[in-house]
Amino acid sequence: MVEFVHLHVHSEYSLLDGAARVDDLINRAKELGFKALALTDHGNLFGSIEFYVKAKEAGIKPILGMEAYIVEDIEKKDRNYYHLTILAMNEKGWKNLMKLSSVGYIKGFYGKPRIDKKHLEEHSEGLIILSGCPSGEIAHYIITDNFKKADETIGWFKEVFKDRFFLEVQDVGMEENQKINNYLLEASRRFNLKLVATNDVHYINREDKHLQDILICISQNAKLSDANRFRIDTEEIYMKSAEEMLKLFSWHPDAVKNTLLVAEMVDLKLELDPQRLKLPLPPNVSDPFEDLKRKAYEGLKRKMGEIPENYINRLEYELEVIKNTGFSGYFLIIEDIIRFCRENGIMVGIGRGSAAGSLVLYALDITDVDPIKYGLLFERFLNPERVSPPDVDIDFEDRRRDEVIDYIRKTYGENSTAQIITFSKLKSRAVLKDYRFKALRDAQNLKKIGDIEEDEEVEIMGALTHFSKKKFKNGTKLTLRLEDDSGYIDAIIFINEDPISFEKKLSENLVLYVKGKVQAVEGEGEDDEEETYLEVKVDSPENIKTVEEFLSIKLSEKLNLDRIWNKFLAEKNYTFNGAKEKDIKEEFVRFWIKEIAGEEFAVKVPYEWGLKVLKALSLEGAKILEKNGDNPSLLGARAIILKDLKLWDEFLRRVV
Repeated sequence: MVEFVHLHVHSEYSLLDGAARVDDLINRAKELGFKALALTDHGNLFGSIEFYVKAKEAGIKPILGMEAYIVEDIEKKDRNYYHLTILAMNEKGWKNLMKLSSVGYIKGFYGKPRIDKKHLEEHSEGLIILSGCPSGEIAHYIITDNFKKADETIGWFKEVFKDRFFLEVQDVGMEENQKINNYLLEASRRFNLKLVATNDVHYINREDKHLQDILICISQNAKLSDANRFRIDTEEIYMKSAEEMLKLFSWHPDAVKNTLLVAEMVDLKLELDPQRLKLPLPPNVSDPFEDLKRKAYEGLKRKMGEIPENYINRLEYELEVIKNTGFSGYFLIIEDIIRFCRENGIMVGIGRGSAAGSLVLYALDITDVDPIKYGLLFERFLNPERVSPPDVDIDFEDRRRDEVIDYIRKTYGENSTAQIITFSKLKSRAVLKDYRFKALRDAQNLKKIGDIEEDEEVEIMGALTHFSKKKFKNGTKLTLRLEDDSGYIDAIIFINEDPISFEKKLSENLVLYVKGKVQAVEGEGEDDEEETYLEVKVDSPENIKTVEEFLSIKLSEKLNLDRIWNKFLAEKNYTFNGAKEKDIKEEFVRFWIKEIAGEEFAVKVPYEWGLKVLKALSLEGAKILEKNGDNPSLLGARAIILKDLKLWDEFLRRVV
């Protein structure tokens, strides 16, 4: 059996270039039987932890790296950078890789996060270097016939990295590949270096090339039809099988075999247990838990006078969880930051999100909502069964935000303070907008939106927030606005032969499921403005269902609740004698959500949602809850939708 490891791979975190999601990369690698896989995004490590965790879960050895931008001197404003593939061999190498990434963004950023050989040599321990793609320094010298400079560069890398330096060869259908490969093969013999074959993976399958092309158009603000726009003239940079790679490099099979050698050199184990996180403590704190407990009781007494017993019980429970999970210091840090703001007249908001479910945070004046009064769950904020770092969302006054950051740095140390990046992903509405206006611009070319083909049967589900009739020169059409987690999608038209009954059906429901055919259409509205839409043609009102009906069908297709119930009983070893019915019921609903939507989602969804969904959408679910002493009245889902539309939509997607 042929074996191979992809050592040069880009994901969606190679922004507006990589067209492969981390999940898809791992799933495809598993399908192809790969035992290890690298991630080497452009100039960053943004996807590294997600990739590491998911690859481990899939039984694939993760190799963390990046394709760095390297220049002669980062002090100079120089955009003539080269690409270099860097992999972390061990923990020291991972730390050095993180350091180089930070250097690139903090000291070397000029168009791209650049590093230089000086910093690379200083942080070379534990790193494996591949010489890079055709945009690499050595490849550049070969292409331009500067062979003396190519040899000097090869010599420098060999001297610094010794047997951790490999010459990277590619054959992805570019005309320069052959010239580079021929020279590197000869150089490998002269310098006693090994070749490794890579495929510069940017997407999963060959046919996904158009997805990368669209991303490039968006990044360049160009049209697909622009003759002079930047383009990558190959469709070969997909995740090829080991057999495909061996066939490509039949002229030197060891280049394929050596990828296994590189993978074997990697021995990286990351410590990701949040409970092992060592946080600095606020000034004058020696025992964080006792200090937190004292402040919590003092705060609650100040708010309530005599503390009721149910509040004491809840406070003790939360404090015990906080102590056992090791986050006492974190609560004190948040309290210290808020105190600083208030003492210095800096406007600061109350803690938002799941933090509102913590009585401790309420006692510390970090939040302003009594969680017991409003029935809020502490477990949504910090769950003892699945420990993840708590997260308190706090808003600071824009004009004085820097003062807060400066205080944190001075109090807790420069090396303990960092600002993080956030990502916005292109979802339905943004994809429609960017693809239609930046990539196509021409209505007659609107035939694909993502992976949706014209005339394809599609199913669309969402919450109906607005519908209206719109007059076009070629007829009256009923337009709907659906909302998903990215906002309104107003580029979809639903047509019906009988608009009156259609409208009546819609007015009775907050949620909608439609099945129909997709077509690209254009027309002129009442103001003669040309508009292009993605149209879903609905044959009759009977094709419209409520989400309740839709989910009932899907749930019965996907799972057998009796099976999950029996699995639950077997794992928990429950007998109903002496057990509290409410506790069992609540635990089962959590178990059910975890089974169908994933463990990480079970802590996000309120228990009440799962309970109502089981009752409303499944007779089996009602029957099971009846076994547990619950009255299985069939409740509608509207109240749930109104509570938190976006989370509900995501919950439905996970369930379905």
